[in-house]
Amino acid sequence: MLLKTFFLLYFYFFLQSCNEPAQNRTAISVQDRDSAFVLQADRIADSLVQEKVLDTLSGLPEIKILQKRIDSMSNHKYRISFIIDTLIEDQYMIRAGYNGDLRFENYFNFSVNSETLEIRIEDYQTDGLIKLSDYRRIKK
Repeated sequence: MLLKTFFLLYFYFFLQSCNEPAQNRTAISVQDRDSAFVLQADRIADSLVQEKVLDTLSGLPEIKILQKRIDSMSNHKYRISFIIDTLIEDQYMIRAGYNGDLRFENYFNFSVNSETLEIRIEDYQTDGLIKLSDYRRIKK
């Protein structure tokens, strides 16, 4: 009997909470909805560009070699990870490396133009970003 009373009270309070007046709700104007739609469209476009950038980076020979190394080190448990840091003046700053249990081991720092997909890589010898073709020429 006590259990039955408990469920009835619970159900009553549940229904009451669903029928609260709309005083706490905020109205969204048409202009706000339009700007929210534009913001959502920008986010979708941005995520599509990020996917394209990551696909481009995943196809690089340096990344494929690193992927094989990480795969063999982790006994086929982990893959290469990318961290997209920022978008500054149409440039994505992306770190590529191994995301272990304790820390992220960074192997490459890339700067990718979001419009042209031009890839620059951070070179520690020159202490700056250089074109990928120049990096490959230096590393040979």
